[in-house]
Amino acid sequence: MTSHSDPTDRFMRPRLGGRWERAFAPLAERLFRALVEDEALGAGLCVVRRGEVVVDIFGGFADRARTRPWGRDSLVCLFSAGKPVAAVLALQAVAAGEASLAAPLGALWAPARGTPADELTLAALLAHRSGYPAFPEGALAFEGLADAPKAAEALLAQAPAWAPGTAHGYHPRSYGTLLETWLLAATGEGVGPRLERYAAAQGLELAFGLSDPQRARCVSLVPGAPERLPPGPDADFLTALATPGSLTARAFGAPKAPRGYAGLASFQQAVLPAMNLHGTAQGLAKAYAGFLTDAPGLGPALWETALAPQSQGFDPVLRRETAFGLGFMRPTAQTPLGLGPRSFGHPGAGGTLAFADPDAGVAFALAVNRQVPGAIASSPLGQALVETLAHCL
Repeated sequence: MTSHSDPTDRFMRPRLGGRWERAFAPLAERLFRALVEDEALGAGLCVVRRGEVVVDIFGGFADRARTRPWGRDSLVCLFSAGKPVAAVLALQAVAAGEASLAAPLGALWAPARGTPADELTLAALLAHRSGYPAFPEGALAFEGLADAPKAAEALLAQAPAWAPGTAHGYHPRSYGTLLETWLLAATGEGVGPRLERYAAAQGLELAFGLSDPQRARCVSLVPGAPERLPPGPDADFLTALATPGSLTARAFGAPKAPRGYAGLASFQQAVLPAMNLHGTAQGLAKAYAGFLTDAPGLGPALWETALAPQSQGFDPVLRRETAFGLGFMRPTAQTPLGLGPRSFGHPGAGGTLAFADPDAGVAFALAVNRQVPGAIASSPLGQALVETLAHCL
């Protein structure tokens, strides 16, 4: 196994740290080129194949001023890549008999009774079928997302975009609000302590809600320059995102986030299952490697249900064809993901990407701190690394 342990030198040029198997050297070379050519500011990449870590690398810078190197223990906000992790925690509650996929929300939580969400099930929620992909504009401060039940009341005070359970569309933020509310109502315990126990048992550097020592290890997120995209789903998405009042703009933009919110203590310490998982590429890749061996202990039947596409078709929020299992994104022609048709995983805002492929026996995670506008399934760097990985296998 080849290695290089120093991510920077005294001239603060980007360097690559970590280790990799010789057969996967092209992945290390591709990430290093991205750092040198400023395609990426800082990044971590981990690949696990059939239980063995074959790539565990990191490099570049943890801040825009390039004064801090991205180290082995640097933490980054993984954004929506945390959605499947939160789903697995809820599914563990189902497997343990604490809750049911089919129990209606109204039976668990009084504020849902008499609303269109009365009969909303956990299965529909995890498959992005709740009908509430966007918060009402002006109904909630961004900081209010930290109180999931109160935020859910604001969410359900509006008419749904579609009758719950009848269609699907990506829920960028409200997925986490509804999931946390559901878990608290059904079991009395949310995703924060559940992940803390699971991560400790599996040796994963992942957390919802950071401690002060963890916050000190966080990298800074840096906005990337917008790109001019050719006609197609990516351009359609960015157009919708920039259109005030559109379902896409409201789903991603309400409530309005303060500038630099990802670096605020209030955000990093909150438990937001849809948008603020923090961790390392190593932690996320090892979590997916565990999913391939049923480390969560869900059992074959529930795991098969979780991965089977529960929703597929045109997505009015992401403006393309998407498919979802229970929390996991699945590949489609317009939203490719991973190595093949059986891959499952999820991207995160700006370029983070995690997936597993049962056929290849591979788990992959890329974490970045420069945000690429409009990266849905993956950023150009993520796509290039996945293509490189395919050639290495």
